[in-house]
Amino acid sequence: MNGGGETFLAAGVFLRGRRATSPLPAMVSPAALVARRSGGDISPSFHRGGRIRGTSLEGNDHRARVEAWISRALQDVPPERVIDIFERAFSALWRRALAPLGEVTLTAILDRVLHTAGERFPALATLEVDPTGLRIDKFRERVASLRSDQLADAIRFILVEYLTVLGNLTAEVLSPALHSELAKVTPGTAVPGEEAKP
Repeated sequence: MNGGGETFLAAGVFLRGRRATSPLPAMVSPAALVARRSGGDISPSFHRGGRIRGTSLEGNDHRARVEAWISRALQDVPPERVIDIFERAFSALWRRALAPLGEVTLTAILDRVLHTAGERFPALATLEVDPTGLRIDKFRERVASLRSDQLADAIRFILVEYLTVLGNLTAEVLSPALHSELAKVTPGTAVPGEEAKP
């Protein structure tokens, strides 16, 4: 209960009288907001363009970790192999976050990340979400139309955006483990659990 006669339930949902209300837009995590009191309501603080602070490649450790990984794992690798390595990397991140956050949460986060990525990189609009994470079958077909730098930029964007949203959602608690999982994926390594994939 706060001073305004409201009871905080979860993720920005307040109980006023008998009705639960959520002043937050869909897919906004509480940690991704900078909430401020405004006339008795909680409103998210947005950057210009409606983007929530803490996403879309703002300066953070996630970007540095992804840059380091790209320079190690994707250097001088042909585009077809880049896609394979990216798929393994994303799969490792998905599996690491699955237990603490659950399939529904991760699916919603990834759906939002892919929507944003598809706006910025039209070739990424072919990526899809399924219960096991990221499906890249259709994207794989379009790789030949991308230059190496475009492919690296697209992969960088997805990984940084995904890590940033997860970091914001968990107050960066999962970030060290996610960074560690990403660092383990190299052109010559298998990802634990990958052999179980059909």
